[in-house]
Amino acid sequence: MIITGNAVSENVGRDTALTWKFNQLNINKDQVLERSEWKPYKNAILQWKKVKQCSRNFFKTCDVDSNRRLTFEEWKRCIITDIAKTPALRPDQLNPFLYILKAD
Repeated sequence: MIITGNAVSENVGRDTALTWKFNQLNINKDQVLERSEWKPYKNAILQWKKVKQCSRNFFKTCDVDSNRRLTFEEWKRCIITDIAKTPALRPDQLNPFLYILKAD
């Protein structure tokens, strides 16, 4: 459930959710996630047993240009469902979502 102003919405689109979370993590509002901004979220995710390995490698795997920063496009490519159908963009890194997260 998302509360926006006085309205409550049960249905939130994937793109809206991706944008919201990216903006929430992007503390300095420079439109790029740095490791320091990602780290608190990563630490929270490490508490979830089924995604522990994913969170450990997520940032490295999604950082296609290896500049230690995630743009919104890199963030979006890593999270959307379609990424599970394609191999990792960086050949030296395997996308953990391909092998760890599976549909129930």
